[in-house]
Amino acid sequence: ILPVSSATVFDVLQFFTLPTTTGNGYVQRVGKTALECAEVTADNPLCATVILPQGSAGQVVLGTGVCDGTIYTKCSDARSFVLELLGDLGTGYTTTAPATVVLSCDKKFCGGGSIQRNVPVFSQGGNTPLEGVPACPAKGVANAVGACVDYVQSTRDNAGDTHLYVLFTRDLRGSCC
Repeated sequence: ILPVSSATVFDVLQFFTLPTTTGNGYVQRVGKTALECAEVTADNPLCATVILPQGSAGQVVLGTGVCDGTIYTKCSDARSFVLELLGDLGTGYTTTAPATVVLSCDKKFCGGGSIQRNVPVFSQGGNTPLEGVPACPAKGVANAVGACVDYVQSTRDNAGDTHLYVLFTRDLRGSCC
């Protein structure tokens, strides 16, 4: 691995997994400091569920870092964390067959009002600032470049917690709302 030449880098300060190859139907819940995060609550307000229906062509690494409120992360550490997925997803992921991250957010931070006002921030560059994710063009269809939020699939459960479906076709780094 070559060192990053930018002054802005993704700091894995909380958690990361060892590289692993995934099979079809890979699903992994990722919390702020570990795999298998608990249900979202006011004290643990975000959980990310990575879904790779076609697995990976090579190794995948998941990591989390802090939201420091800077232009680089655009999120608050009190309610979120930065998720990073690095991997060889191969050529099987397309706009009509994307990978998914479901961002589950506690009602205290993401409840009430239109679900569309919850806009996650993502980047597909390891050292580029996080930007707001646009809406997907249709249910289950990712953008040709970058990630998108499938607001048609996104839901609010009976507890009032929000579950945003972010579709993508290659590595990403991001956080919720």
